Amino acid sequence: ESARPVIATAPPSPSPARVEWAVHQVEHAVDYAVDSSLWLHLSNGLNLQVVHHLFPQVGWGHYTSLAPIVADVCAAHGV
Repeated sequence: ESARPVIATAPPSPSPARVEWAVHQVEHAVDYAVDSSLWLHLSNGLNLQVVHHLFPQVGWGHYTSLAPIVADVCAAHGV
């Protein structure tokens, strides 16, 4: 038998709607100097944070090709 008293509690309140992982990545990353080759190389592609967070396994040299595709998909889905 348990030595701890049983305390009645209210059921947990419903949690806010869960956001899809990819949507969260897009909405919480900030791209800067997206058309700059200088910043692309100085930051090793980290100026394209959205692509970096969505595809961390892809080499940063491909980010400039992926960025417009990601932008089109986001626009098509209202993100």
